[in-house]
Amino acid sequence: MPLWASAKKMAWKNNILLRIDDAPSKHSAEVEHLTDIREADIRRLLPVDGYHRADLMCGVSEWSKAVAPVVHDGSVILDITSLPKRVFMFLLKAFLDNAQVRDLVLTYARPAAYPEGLLAEEGLTPAFLPGYAREDDHTSESTLVVGVGYVAFNLEELLEQRHGKVIKFLMPFPPGSPATRRNWRLLKSLHPASNLETVIRRINGLDTFEAYRWICSTGLMTSGSFDMVPLGPKPHAVAMALAHRALGARAQVTYAQPTVYRPDYSEGIAKTATGSLDISAYCLRREGVDLFCQQ
Repeated sequence: MPLWASAKKMAWKNNILLRIDDAPSKHSAEVEHLTDIREADIRRLLPVDGYHRADLMCGVSEWSKAVAPVVHDGSVILDITSLPKRVFMFLLKAFLDNAQVRDLVLTYARPAAYPEGLLAEEGLTPAFLPGYAREDDHTSESTLVVGVGYVAFNLEELLEQRHGKVIKFLMPFPPGSPATRRNWRLLKSLHPASNLETVIRRINGLDTFEAYRWICSTGLMTSGSFDMVPLGPKPHAVAMALAHRALGARAQVTYAQPTVYRPDYSEGIAKTATGSLDISAYCLRREGVDLFCQQ
């Protein structure tokens, strides 16, 4: 996003830079070095009005304090490209819950490539993401929607606890190789563990609003608890955040947050057919009206 904004000579009222530290690991020195370089790149592209650094697993109030200055401005652009789900999902909910935020746009830059092998490690026990807990628990019947990604992140543990009969998979489509192979490998690994009725729904990995429509329609056709697990692309995770808002007290977004990411998690920014940076923007609120509610 800073690359695009700088190229367009965009003027911003407030630029808040968040730096998130992983748990200590064998990658720590390399991650620190690469993040220093990335931070310097951003500071060359845009003036930084606010800077906040904290651990990935810190109390979420830390992130609330960090973004407080932009809330009062009324219009917010949140770039989720490099933000872990635990952080951006919380910020998204905080912005949507605040009536002072009159305009809200999310941006996401699609990576050019992912390396082979594990992208993240040391996933925690599956638990609700901050702000996305279920308020009304129905244990007699439950539905599980899993966004398919590359790694299960302890999802098998969650499947063993299920009381329901249905598991639905949200598959990013059409993914490019090797993403296709990784997605199907994860799906195959989860299938035997579930022993549940399964449904697979393919939706473009960048199409937040279509994923939101499908999840909401699925939720409205079911009763009991409704769990969503965002293992897949971030635009699908955003759809789950919005669906949680729409489905109410029986819905929950559950995730086994990894605490260590590999230094070369992704490579570069993908290009469009015309050679432009492949950055998607999602307008969720305009002049106080939540646009996704009207999809």
